[in-house]
Amino acid sequence: MLDRTTLHSAVARLFESKGWRPFDFQREVWARMAAGESGLLHATTGAGKTLAVALGAWQALREPPTGLTVLWVTPMRALAADTTRALSEALDALHVLDATAPRWTLGLRTGDTSSSQRAAQSRKPPTLLVTTPESLSLLLSRENARDYFAELRCVVVDEWHELLGNKRGVQTQLALARLRRFRPGLTTWGMSATLGDLDAAKRALLGPQGAGALIEARLKKKLVIDTLIPQAPERFPWAGHLGLKMAPQVVAEIEAHESTLLFTNTRAQAELWRQHLLRLRPEWAERVGIHHGSLAQEERDAVERALKAGALKAVVCTSSLDLGVDFLPVERVLQIGSPKGVARLLQRAGRSGHAPGRVSRVTLVPSHSLELVESAAAQAAIRKGRIESRSSPVAPLDVLAQHLVTVGLGGGFRPEELLAEVRETVAYETLSDENWRWCLDFVRQGGPTLRAYPDYRRAAPGPDGVWRVTDKRLALRHRLNIGAIVADASVLVQYGPAPRGQKLGTVEETFARAAQGDIDSPELCAARPLLRLQQKWSALPTPHSLLAETLKSREGWHLFLYPFAGRNAHLGLASLLAWRAAQIAPGAFSIAVNDYGFELLSGAARDWAADLPRLIEARGLEATRAEVVESLNAAELARRRFRDIAQIAGLVVNGYPGERKSVRQLQASSSLFYDVFRRYDPENGLLKQAERELLEDELDVRRLHEALVRLNARRLDCVALERCSPLAFPLVAERFRESLSTESFNARIERMLAQLNAAADK
Repeated sequence: MLDRTTLHSAVARLFESKGWRPFDFQREVWARMAAGESGLLHATTGAGKTLAVALGAWQALREPPTGLTVLWVTPMRALAADTTRALSEALDALHVLDATAPRWTLGLRTGDTSSSQRAAQSRKPPTLLVTTPESLSLLLSRENARDYFAELRCVVVDEWHELLGNKRGVQTQLALARLRRFRPGLTTWGMSATLGDLDAAKRALLGPQGAGALIEARLKKKLVIDTLIPQAPERFPWAGHLGLKMAPQVVAEIEAHESTLLFTNTRAQAELWRQHLLRLRPEWAERVGIHHGSLAQEERDAVERALKAGALKAVVCTSSLDLGVDFLPVERVLQIGSPKGVARLLQRAGRSGHAPGRVSRVTLVPSHSLELVESAAAQAAIRKGRIESRSSPVAPLDVLAQHLVTVGLGGGFRPEELLAEVRETVAYETLSDENWRWCLDFVRQGGPTLRAYPDYRRAAPGPDGVWRVTDKRLALRHRLNIGAIVADASVLVQYGPAPRGQKLGTVEETFARAAQGDIDSPELCAARPLLRLQQKWSALPTPHSLLAETLKSREGWHLFLYPFAGRNAHLGLASLLAWRAAQIAPGAFSIAVNDYGFELLSGAARDWAADLPRLIEARGLEATRAEVVESLNAAELARRRFRDIAQIAGLVVNGYPGERKSVRQLQASSSLFYDVFRRYDPENGLLKQAERELLEDELDVRRLHEALVRLNARRLDCVALERCSPLAFPLVAERFRESLSTESFNARIERMLAQLNAAADK
């Protein structure tokens, strides 16, 4: 029997009717919420987080609700709709079990909500409203926003890890700070399944001064991670075939289970895989669905409904199905290619067995042999509990400028009061007075270069000192373009709680074990031909050595280097080393990069082995930063970054419904502003932000500098090759892909493979 002393009778009956017993973490959440505390709940996917927080709020707020009482924020529309259905079922069950229990109404407000539904919610707010960060900002832009949220008692942020490391998370932080000003006693709860640094995640959720509980559900949910081993693992890996050689084995796995999710890393890859599956099994035409962000919402909804109903044998999908949508029929998850992160792998594994007590299983399908090593590394990281950390962006002025206009619409603001409120977020706790004044000037008149144009006079102080937006046309334009979604989301991640870390460090550790003969896992056993040939023709990387390979071919003089720092860092390192090489002796270089290393190719004679110590020399951070700016066309890279910033800040807008601008039009408009600011306003805050994001986020100069420091601390193993090694081959293939047609590329690769395999067989 349940201990009813801490449970509302309806909750106790609900659990008894299902044959459930509350987990300890659920009881702790309920006790903390009853005491009026805020917190962060971290639990595996399918453990019962939603019930824990929803029933906690319901029990803590026992008096009959009179308005909007609980706000539930989710990162995705699909997840918002699914959450609404799940909450509705739970609350309806409570009312059936206890007719005297407080009756709550539910509402859903996203970009898909009809105007009539929105109007009804405005007239009579639901007790609990499920929404997204963008729709929450729209609600805050209402002139009566303070009154609308007057009864709010609790805010729940689901899948906090998905928001934490990007600008949508910053938008959420600002919204939470605004709501706390409206409602000083407001409690906030976050939920997540895959976070690395929990304390930092909680701090970003609750604010620098916000106290709260950190609850971890230490459940022994069974997780199975394995690999679909190729029947004939290749000795010379390359990523050109997208893993389609594994399709017959994938078909066999799908056939053996009722329902399977097949995750790919890109939309194009998802389309290719579905087409290939249907070529192999044309009778599956109505039973294999596809789901990704480029499809119409109606198509995605239809696939989700069919998957829930058990009508689909498989769905080929991307990150659009990463999050906590509950698909109980799903038995298996297959991951095509490397997931490029432990957190993403765990998240996708949780799409199967999505309920307490069920087994979650994900099987990695390598697209080339090196991904066998990545699979072994990922499994080792999970066993050690090493999950990537995410950190909040620091003071992005584009999001702040947008928020100023939003608050200007939502009743207005006094600058000194709003500054104090904004600094109550982790994202802006170090915001300088100078940048604050710049943002105020930007929303008032577009800064010094745009003051003559009325379109950029968005918010201004009135006689009472309150800043408001008074132009109805500009108000409509702002509301139609609100949000921080401007491109495919990307999160920079690293291992462990330290501010910085290596993305693929465990792969190098796995190579080291291979070097020591410890090839005991199925994945490394399958990769043994590749690893042994690499050791025979060259050497294997270790944590204490830096492997460099040189090669003279008909194309020129090659240098291959393997830092295992990730593709972005390798792009910066390759460009930097090419620039340094040109300082030693002028020349032109071709560059190829992947997640494991990079290649520099010189058409002129080059003694790479002699130059290498000078090329990888670790200099000061600022010196490295200056060299990176010189080595890359930083201005052009920052121009592309500026497009997104200009859109979020409201400088460039998508237009109105039915008149949306193309990406090319947006790029042209933002490029014009970029050129004007560089020429006439070089201290422009958005311009500086673009340069900072390029160096700190995209190129990550600090991480690049730290990589150079680490490389210098290792023993340099420089091997002169007679032919491409297994590690060098995918870099050569990557370079060919950029310069040859598809037909020529495939023919060239097949010819090279034949020659290399013949040499390996001798």
